[in-house]
Amino acid sequence: MVAADTLAMVLFSILTFFIASFWEMTLAGLTLKESAMMRGAGGAVTVPARYLLARFQGMLADFCERNVPMAKESVVMKAVANGLAVWTYQVPLYLTGALIVGISWKQVLIVQCIFLIESPFVGYIYRKILDKTRARLASQS
Repeated sequence: MVAADTLAMVLFSILTFFIASFWEMTLAGLTLKESAMMRGAGGAVTVPARYLLARFQGMLADFCERNVPMAKESVVMKAVANGLAVWTYQVPLYLTGALIVGISWKQVLIVQCIFLIESPFVGYIYRKILDKTRARLASQS
């Protein structure tokens, strides 16, 4: 399951790379250089951590889905549960990158608020990717 969760995180990160950069530059006021540095210099620390801890993210998503009321019955609540897991997992990584790059706390707060608002959508996507990679790799074992 470690391989599946790691592959899911890689695919999810590629998919959300441009979304995050768009929000950072349009709403939080980061420059292209700062946004690129968040993925580059900040990413030099956070990207390896993100993939080394991908299994934890998968377990966190499973935990949230089991414990958020009605997550099994409602697509919306399932998306909320997985969005909560993704947001909870991403905040420390994003803060680490922000500290390395030196973006302002106001910009960090704006980006995190945006990420929180979009987290059900992002959580829905993450869960789809996670379920597909787990199923695909389990069938190949």
